[in-house]
Amino acid sequence: MQTARLVVRRFTSADAPALAAYRSVPEVSRYQSWESPVPMAEAERLAATFSAGDPRDPGWFQYAVERRDVPGLIGDVGVCRSDDGRQAELGFTFAPEFQGRGYATEAVARVVE
Repeated sequence: MQTARLVVRRFTSADAPALAAYRSVPEVSRYQSWESPVPMAEAERLAATFSAGDPRDPGWFQYAVERRDVPGLIGDVGVCRSDDGRQAELGFTFAPEFQGRGYATEAVARVVE
């Protein structure tokens, strides 16, 4: 999926270093379900798990987010579908240097579409 500035896609193994980096920032992980730092081995496991998921299945599916003009993971958007598919919970996490620029809003809007 694309927006004017972003690509919203599946995770790949190449995303693990950036995933480990931004999820290891204490201010990023403060209200999340994980603790920082996130070791590289854990980020590699997460990227593999995220890439293997099916967005139509109940439970969490994480989308990787990158800018169209500069490749590389800047954040992620998670969607947790209910068992009956009638409700969903959304969450997002972005690297600090990409916060406050409307990227999360843009990515979430595209996922909701």
